[in-house]
Amino acid sequence: MFTRDSTYQLKRRGLLSRDDNEILYSLYLPLVGYKAIFIYCFLVNEYLIDNKDGKILYLLNKSDMTVSDFLLNKKSLESVGLVQTLENQDNYVFILKSALTPGDFFGNTVLKGLFVNKVGEVEATKMMKLYEIDQIDFSKYTDISAGVKDSFSINFDSNDVKLNDDVKLVTVNKNEIKDNFDDVKLIEIVTNKSRITTNDLSVDEINEIHRLGTLYGLNEAIMAKILIDGFNSNKENGKKIDLDFCNMRCKKEIYKYKSFTQKTEQSYFHSNTPIANKINYYESTSPRDFLKEKQNGVEPIKSDLDIIEYLSQNLGLSNGVINVILEYTLMKLDNKLNRNYIEKIAITCKRSGLNDAVSVYGQLFSQKKNDQASVKTVRTSASTNTEKKKDSEEDLTNLDESVSKLL
Repeated sequence: MFTRDSTYQLKRRGLLSRDDNEILYSLYLPLVGYKAIFIYCFLVNEYLIDNKDGKILYLLNKSDMTVSDFLLNKKSLESVGLVQTLENQDNYVFILKSALTPGDFFGNTVLKGLFVNKVGEVEATKMMKLYEIDQIDFSKYTDISAGVKDSFSINFDSNDVKLNDDVKLVTVNKNEIKDNFDDVKLIEIVTNKSRITTNDLSVDEINEIHRLGTLYGLNEAIMAKILIDGFNSNKENGKKIDLDFCNMRCKKEIYKYKSFTQKTEQSYFHSNTPIANKINYYESTSPRDFLKEKQNGVEPIKSDLDIIEYLSQNLGLSNGVINVILEYTLMKLDNKLNRNYIEKIAITCKRSGLNDAVSVYGQLFSQKKNDQASVKTVRTSASTNTEKKKDSEEDLTNLDESVSKLL
């Protein structure tokens, strides 16, 4: 439990500088507030002056903050990727990460969406203009810059480049949003319950098991059992796991286990706007659980699971994007899933470069109000199946044009 007597260590995973204040005040402050920014700057300064460990009481006294204030604002920093917290009983490690560059900040669609929502389009546009790179028409110029060989003789020994190869150096903060599936926990279960070692598992295979687990909403214990059952030690490295078998087993597990322990949904960002909450829901929910909730707890049928598997495997869509497309389809087709319709939407979005839940939601749900109202209108009893099919076919035919108009 986090108390005033708990101990802490400060570590870094990026280049920390007091010169980052401009970015922090301009871009991060509107999202997390001044108290959170103060805590971040305070911890960075403590690290830079070599006060890297001690008791929490020291931090609280020096910053004149309460335990609750510190925890609440640290959580905001964690949500936007500036701080990572590790816990071991009563000991804590605070990993300080560098602020994103403006290009990476606005390239992150969730951060950009939250920022625009918070400060408004005018101020957001002003910020983007401020950090815009200088434009130049390169077609009129020839690049005459010198290369490495123009200034240096490449005569170093091969051992020179191997010096301290095992040392991990600071890098740029990638600000990755995490899901609820823990690869480390998966590997621990697999190695403890079988003769499989970490050397038997490739990164690509673990990534695919991770994808299947988050896609179908199966926890690490279930996915570990599936991995073990699909493992063949006689195969070469990288092909020891039958991934097609694992995919089919995932679908069967859904019907075998009718109830699962639901993890508390994480709020990735310190925002309670309706759109932010929706996006967080889409991003943190597996497509299987999304459909199950829509069906009042009834498991999705195999054909529906095949659809979400196609969207994930063949088109490479994230779970958040898949959920947005499913939501849109259910709205348009009176709570029915039509595979051709879904695939058309997915391919159109993919072709248009809409690769995340925020951009897909923004485009699909920003059509004219009268269009949305018309698809929600309950058809009268006189409507025939032929008319419904015709409506769907017309929607399908005009989808490319509809989405294109939104871009």
